Amino acid sequence: MISLVRLEVKPKEYLIRSGEVPAYIYFVDSGLLEGINSEDVDRKCLGFWPGGSIVYYHRQLWNRISIEESLMALTPTVVYALPYESLLEIREIFPAFRNYIIGLLDISNAELEKKNRILAMRYPELKVAKFMEYYGFALPMIPANRLASFLCMSDATYFRVMSLQR
Repeated sequence: MISLVRLEVKPKEYLIRSGEVPAYIYFVDSGLLEGINSEDVDRKCLGFWPGGSIVYYHRQLWNRISIEESLMALTPTVVYALPYESLLEIREIFPAFRNYIIGLLDISNAELEKKNRILAMRYPELKVAKFMEYYGFALPMIPANRLASFLCMSDATYFRVMSLQR
C-alpha cells in the first residue's frame, strides 16, 4: 500500500546515518537538516536542507547501497518520507512516474551544482556571498560553526567575513 510517513525529528537527532541504505525519499516540510561526513573527526558539514527541500539519494536508493553521510536535524524538523516500497508500487501502477523520478534527480543535481559553485569559490568572501545568494533565507537557522565547516573555513575567518558583510 502506498504511504507517506510524517516524521518529527528533534535537534541533534539523526534521520539517517552513514552506512545505512536509504529507505525513503525525504520531503523536508519545516526545520533544517545538516549532512555530515561522519568519517571526519571534526564532523565536516556537507550541506543543509531547509524546509521545502527534497533529500533524494538516487543511486543508493534504487541500487540498495549504503550512503556515506549522515543527516541530522539542527532544529525541530518535520519530514515526510516516501518509502522505497511505495516508489516501486507507484512505478508499477503509473509507468509515467519514471519521468517524475528523473525530475527528482534533476532537482537533486541542481542542488549539488549550487553547493559545488559555492565551494569552488577561491576567496572566503565569495564563498559567503554565493551561499547567501542561494541559501540566505536559511542563515538564521544555521549555527555559525556549522556554516564555517560547510564553507571550508575557520570560525574566525567566517566571523571576519560576516563582519565585513554588514
